[in-house]
Amino acid sequence: MIAGKDCDDLKNECDGWPCSHGSCRNIWNGFVCDCDQGWSGPLCDIDIDECEQFPCENGANCTNTQGAFNCSCANYYLGESLFSFFNVQTSYRHRCEVAGSCTSSPCGDRGECIQRTATEHSCSCIRGYTGRSCEQEIDYCSSSRCQNGATCQRFFGGFKCICIAGFTADACLNGGRCTDRVNGFECDCNGTGYEGTRCELEVNECSSNICVHGECTNLPGSYKCDCPLGYIGRKCSVEDPCLPDSLNLTRHSCIHGECVRPVVVSENGRDIAKHECECYIGYTGDDCEKLQQPRPLPLSYVAGPLGIILVGLLLLGCALFAVITLKSRRAIQGTYSPSHQEFNGSRVPMNSMLKPPPEERLI
Repeated sequence: MIAGKDCDDLKNECDGWPCSHGSCRNIWNGFVCDCDQGWSGPLCDIDIDECEQFPCENGANCTNTQGAFNCSCANYYLGESLFSFFNVQTSYRHRCEVAGSCTSSPCGDRGECIQRTATEHSCSCIRGYTGRSCEQEIDYCSSSRCQNGATCQRFFGGFKCICIAGFTADACLNGGRCTDRVNGFECDCNGTGYEGTRCELEVNECSSNICVHGECTNLPGSYKCDCPLGYIGRKCSVEDPCLPDSLNLTRHSCIHGECVRPVVVSENGRDIAKHECECYIGYTGDDCEKLQQPRPLPLSYVAGPLGIILVGLLLLGCALFAVITLKSRRAIQGTYSPSHQEFNGSRVPMNSMLKPPPEERLI
């Protein structure tokens, strides 16, 4: 559109930010929006469903987000590098395209495989087994735990002491749950942080490398992971979405805002990261994707100043009216004294003016 006195100026059609998620270019008789990644449409207000174009691999679930997408990998699958197709890039660099070493089930059915990197893992063995791949069965009777001549009887995952006459075995320790059996008992130590036939042995959770990316501290009946910068969660297994990755790309979904309060939640047996967004001024929405509409001023903001102006005008009018009235009263009231000329007429005797001066006398 042409503007100006002589129609020689090109009007800036980009005034008012017509492009919702992109930059505006002013052109002859209009404008063009250059959309941000993940957005399309004449005004860049249509979210592209990347899940229809770039499906995640290896059975991962694709979730479309505002201007981007995210892949939730199946167990033991990872993402590796930034990818770009058809000049469309995404801040999410994990497509679950890498199969981790746990996919070959190295721990068998005797332990849980913990994927540390694409090629490294550790095994958290079930009770009664140990070793890198949980291949060794623990012989609990090898340490001669039974006292006072008792006989150690080994069974899967533990042992029991058969006491001689005059002796008896204690019940389960450290919160273990005791179940009476024929000629003996059994202790259930699950959830206590202890193991053994009577739950007398403290489990060293740190021996299984349970803190995936952190430093493990063994505690009585428990453990604690100290996570390095960039990882969160009880096991330091989830990347912090509020921090950029190694390529300085963001992992969060906040389009026009800051990522805050990251937490780890469990969904379908998997730990995933969630976060909140604090929007920049002028934006709103869960992902700060919407332009905030200006709110009309409250009536009190308008009525207050307007009332003050009206009262001031009224007082000013009253003051002017009083001044005019006072002047009018002065014009018709008071005393009047006529001058000497009004009594005697406005004449001056001419004889006194034309009388010649007296003649000089010579002596």
